[in-house]
Amino acid sequence: MLAILGSHSQLYSVPYESRVFHTLSEGLASKLDVYRLSSKWKEACLKSGKNKWIEKTPVHLFQLERIFDFFPKAKVIIMVRDGRDVVCSLRNRGRDFQESISLWTKSIDELKKYVHDPRVMTINLEDLIKDPKGILSEACIFIGYEYEDQILSYHEQPKYYYSNNIGKPLGAKEGKEHLELRNWQINQPLFEETTRWKSEMILKEKEIFKRLAQKYLEDLDYVSNDQW
Repeated sequence: MLAILGSHSQLYSVPYESRVFHTLSEGLASKLDVYRLSSKWKEACLKSGKNKWIEKTPVHLFQLERIFDFFPKAKVIIMVRDGRDVVCSLRNRGRDFQESISLWTKSIDELKKYVHDPRVMTINLEDLIKDPKGILSEACIFIGYEYEDQILSYHEQPKYYYSNNIGKPLGAKEGKEHLELRNWQINQPLFEETTRWKSEMILKEKEIFKRLAQKYLEDLDYVSNDQW
């Protein structure tokens, strides 16, 4: 989403995850650090001939109140993905399977606090893939801009958000290889396949997921029962 919206004529995408509000919450950054960083982004934005910057840091989901304290007019887009695919992705990066489920359910619990907040828009990755123009038109309206067809061609302009390499790496573990994988991903068009769990999740893992997170799948309308 960052790469797509950053291809809009008026939107500048910050090419890294700042984690600034997360570090602020841990006492590792100050309010002055936040203001300095936002000033830096504003300057880069104006130099690019655009008028609004956008930033993506997943853990900032848990810092929305801090974000709104600093930027009362901010608009936040939260991307949601089928938890089964999420945990498969995290597992391939060396994360513990059950801990990955817990992270996903915790994130959904946090998201639910903002379901009716007009400052927050939730988008399912699967919906974006099925109807990219429709979903992105709604996203542009939400943040106050007109939709531009060029944003769907975002992958035609090389991006180096996480690495200087845009080729696909052999591995996907944490560290350099993972960053290279992420950079390769943002340089690809939208993937059509979003059900990797069907080929990657073994029966035991399915049983664990159903025990810990079945209700979440049903609440998000990914399934209607546990017969999957």
